[in-house]
Amino acid sequence: MSTKNVTPVAEATKETQKLSVLDRIKKLLKLDDAGRVEKFFTRETKKMLNNIDTLEMNKQAKAFELKTTLYQIDSDLEDANQAVEDAFDAVKPENVVNNDVMDSFSSQYWANIDQAERRVKTLEERRKQTVEAAAEEARLKDEKIAKYKYRISRLGVSTK
Repeated sequence: MSTKNVTPVAEATKETQKLSVLDRIKKLLKLDDAGRVEKFFTRETKKMLNNIDTLEMNKQAKAFELKTTLYQIDSDLEDANQAVEDAFDAVKPENVVNNDVMDSFSSQYWANIDQAERRVKTLEERRKQTVEAAAEEARLKDEKIAKYKYRISRLGVSTK
């Protein structure tokens, strides 16, 4: 049989017939090696975009939680500062009747002030640590988001 009479269309048809249905579908869907690699990168990109969305939502939830926590700490701090003022003002006439009464009252007076001031200091430290911990947590989330965005840009896949 001579190959001179075979047209290019007939040759292409003959080649297509040699492929299985699965191979033809793979070819049609571009599921050759390049297509599979592209599909893999597209899936990975979508996963990373989902992770970014999750991190962003988590950051928003944590920001709200921080606001609520700081509101409570600030409220407690306001009360604690008032307690310091009250401790300084806590002198009644019967506490200063004579030297003996004053001497016995003195230690209690200063102990109450010390306790009130410790409460203020504890709350201030708690507030500071809460803010620092939240800032560090947000920084770590931002780093993860930046890493995902960098990787997405490196893959160069459009997910639209």
